[in-house]
Amino acid sequence: MIDGDSNVDAVGLSRADRAMERYACGDDSEFAHLYDELAPRLYHFAFRWTRSRSAAEDIVQQTLLQIRIARDRFVRGSSVLPWAYAISQRLFIDRRPLGRHCHGP
Repeated sequence: MIDGDSNVDAVGLSRADRAMERYACGDDSEFAHLYDELAPRLYHFAFRWTRSRSAAEDIVQQTLLQIRIARDRFVRGSSVLPWAYAISQRLFIDRRPLGRHCHGP
């Protein structure tokens, strides 16, 4: 269900932004479009940080899960990509070990 206050048709919104607008307004079918737009970009972003295919894939999946969970908190009219990158970066930081431990002989 899309409400009349949605900024879906605003000039300057990317396909990902328009899909997120509709998804945030309750159109569950838009998640597939959002996934198609975001997943490749998030994968490249995560791979640069992790240098691991499996770790990058995990971060992408966790990022998209967080977007699903938090879709009602998305600020309509905003760009979804910076939000998605921030979620991905936070997930990367959270999964890193807290420090390096020296092991004796």
